[in-house]
Amino acid sequence: MIQTKFSKTMKDTLIEDLKALTTDGNNAFLPKEPLKDYAGLKTALTKANGKYSRNSFSFPYPAKAIIGMLISGKVIDFKKEFQFFHTDKTVAEQMINEILGYPERILEPSAGHGHLIDLLIERFPDSKIDAVELSELNFSILKEKYKDNPNINLIQGDYLEFIPDKKYDLIFANPPFSKNQDIEHVLKMYSEMEESRGQLISIMSSSWTFGSQKKQVEFRTFAEENFTIRTNDNGAFKSSGTMVQSVMITG
Repeated sequence: MIQTKFSKTMKDTLIEDLKALTTDGNNAFLPKEPLKDYAGLKTALTKANGKYSRNSFSFPYPAKAIIGMLISGKVIDFKKEFQFFHTDKTVAEQMINEILGYPERILEPSAGHGHLIDLLIERFPDSKIDAVELSELNFSILKEKYKDNPNINLIQGDYLEFIPDKKYDLIFANPPFSKNQDIEHVLKMYSEMEESRGQLISIMSSSWTFGSQKKQVEFRTFAEENFTIRTNDNGAFKSSGTMVQSVMITG
């Protein structure tokens, strides 16, 4: 009972300190008044991928979304629970240069923090983009980031369970790689392109290009018939914390 009461007190203290913060963009600023438990606050914000600098914590995404989730009681351990490998800038620019024409309807099925969406908005500001994201944390970040952009339609959930009400001119993706998830995603994406003018551009793990699993062998035949396949440079995702080998498919 003593431990439970102590934990509740610590939680209430953290919430009070979180509510005392102010946010602006990707930054959360400490108040002038003393905090009740700065050490506890720092631990929570650091686990949420915050970096301290001059009386503030900076995040690689909107701070308001993170602070709100922490206040609601969500425990965030970014490295343990929400790690994903965002698309390297060089790779993303190579992808964007493969786009043909001006797509009106775009799908980003694994939106993450919006790295690919940002490039799409810059190149095609009038396009309508459906963006699907499974992670609650990432979805909150996307909501805050694109709250003033009426062309971005956000859908929270598993893309493999998403049923679109239209076909897309462009599907632009960096799906999860583990357990052949990228194969499942790409096959679904392919079925959701406009037949006459649709284009699919996606990053994938290179494992299916040489693997012997039935799913990999079958997809290899399918990919060779329907896509142009290009191997990305070694270490293309090093900045994201992984040395996984990848390819880019276009079709």
